Amino acid sequence: MKIVVIAPNVSENLSGEAIKAFQYITHMLANGDDVTLLTHARSRGHLDRFPDMLAVRFVEDGFWQKFFWRSRVLRSLVDVPFFLAVRKIIEGVYAEAPETVFHFLGPVSPIIPRFPVRESKSVLGPITGNIYYPPALRSREPFQLSVRRVLHSIAQRGVGMALNDKAGFDRILISGGERTRQSMKWAGASDAQMRDVFDSGVSDKIMTLSKISHTGVNHRFAATGRLVPHKGVDLAIRAVAKTKTPVTLDIFGSGPEETHLQALIDELGVGERVKLRGWLPSHDDLISELRNYRGYVFPSMAEANGIVIQEGLAMGLPVICLNWGGPTLLTTDATAIRIDPGSDDEIVAALADQMDRLAEDPEFAAQLSDNGFEAARKNFSWGAVSEQWRRAFTDL
Repeated sequence: MKIVVIAPNVSENLSGEAIKAFQYITHMLANGDDVTLLTHARSRGHLDRFPDMLAVRFVEDGFWQKFFWRSRVLRSLVDVPFFLAVRKIIEGVYAEAPETVFHFLGPVSPIIPRFPVRESKSVLGPITGNIYYPPALRSREPFQLSVRRVLHSIAQRGVGMALNDKAGFDRILISGGERTRQSMKWAGASDAQMRDVFDSGVSDKIMTLSKISHTGVNHRFAATGRLVPHKGVDLAIRAVAKTKTPVTLDIFGSGPEETHLQALIDELGVGERVKLRGWLPSHDDLISELRNYRGYVFPSMAEANGIVIQEGLAMGLPVICLNWGGPTLLTTDATAIRIDPGSDDEIVAALADQMDRLAEDPEFAAQLSDNGFEAARKNFSWGAVSEQWRRAFTDL
């Protein structure tokens, strides 16, 4: 089977979507698949690993891509000219090799229009999205996100009526559960087109690591990611102040909330226990550092997927997360500590209780570690994930 993968961004060290595309392509090549990549020219410098192994066609910037990128109001449309240019390339490939499968891998947004050639074998996704704050936390939801939540169904129906592009795909891979299925239905897709899958795999480099050992008492916890409101890092900081044991929290990352979070740390008097450590030099350094901790705290309130949760499980690092959005789809009560998304105070109290328990109970930590480690190897290796994707469109 000849497969053309379409992804605007492909890189080993940029955004999560770019890394996902890079790892998927790497796996396909290692598997001996006949694959061609269609990507934006900005990915050119990130594909040096594949000089002779991968057929790549680049889409150069045109007037409209530059125009949308420079516009604050219209920047979200920057991928539309890319997909229009891709369509012209697909038409040529399809004319020469009509059995080719065209896999539109990224981005994960359910709204962005793509333009498949209707006669070709076309696959979209995995698609996630239509993720917003839990009802009990809507008072924290930024105004812009609230507007998007209210207008989401209207926008999807509008795109569906105007372009009907989603109906042009033979298969749509869904990684966001029912919320994403509903979004795609608003856009004109049918249940018959959709298949539920995991959004991403975990790199082979992490999958080959030994499981973290949890013995004795360990009060060290970690959080990672861009410091933005929806990540809920302030909830984790407040929880440390409520713990009954000397729990500590190291926060790896940076972002616009950094000043606010440091002020909160100072206000609560937990400066000796909570540290903002910024980004480490590389992802490998972060993975190595995380092996020293008892647990990973991830109270994100609007997470579409959660690759960091998958990586934590794959290392045997117990995860504490909200039972909402992507984390709900990636975990079970046996593989992670899942906290119901109630009020701020309810979440903070639950986080504090669970960090205390995890820190002081090595048997509990070891059981979670074992369960997560086993589940990750069953579900999250790139071999397992790519096979799941492939099963969804082998009958095209």
